[in-house]
Amino acid sequence: LLFDCPSLVVRMGRCYLGLGETSRAMHAAATLLRRDPTDVEALLLRAEAQFESIEEHIDGGKWEEQVGAALKSIRQALQYDPEHSAAAKLRRQMRGHMDLVRQIQAASAGGEWRRMEELLTGLLTRPPSAGSSGGGLPLPKFAARCYAERGRARMELAVSLPAADASQPPEGDPFTAEVATAAVVTAAAAAEAAAADCAEALRRDARLAAASVVRARALQALERWGEAVEVLEA
Repeated sequence: LLFDCPSLVVRMGRCYLGLGETSRAMHAAATLLRRDPTDVEALLLRAEAQFESIEEHIDGGKWEEQVGAALKSIRQALQYDPEHSAAAKLRRQMRGHMDLVRQIQAASAGGEWRRMEELLTGLLTRPPSAGSSGGGLPLPKFAARCYAERGRARMELAVSLPAADASQPPEGDPFTAEVATAAVVTAAAAAEAAAADCAEALRRDARLAAASVVRARALQALERWGEAVEVLEA
């Protein structure tokens, strides 16, 4: 009986997306589309489910290739209703995510970790009103990948805050205990932030291996050996 009310099914599907249950959201969309292939709301639900179902991490080119399937569903929706504002908005957002991911990849390739962190923070702190037709991107699994990548950027910052600055100060600048302590605290804070980001990534997507690797690395840097082992054995 529920499927006799498409609007309720779409709403339920978006609840599944919020819970990270993409297969159930996809099933809801597919059931509606079997009944009516022109159902624009079902096509948008499918697009969001396809986007969330991407298995590839955002640090490689295959992620962008797979976004194409979600964009295709949105294009179909717009063919049936060219004036549908939510469909146009979702298309802009997905294209925006693709552009952002390209910028993140470029920053990573160039070792611009601060820039990478800033880009990801901008996305992750975006208010809900900037979200998708269903109430807000980033959705859980995409957000998980973003948290993992910000954790990686922060871990690289922790590594680059150094020891090097403390043990090899600029010529003429005498080494002081205060400088050494500040460097250590800053590096530790960055590692703590990296570990926290990856914990949040794993909360949203427990199967995200990239987050486990970076979290374990951060915990090792913090000399929290037992926790690092637990993460790697999970």
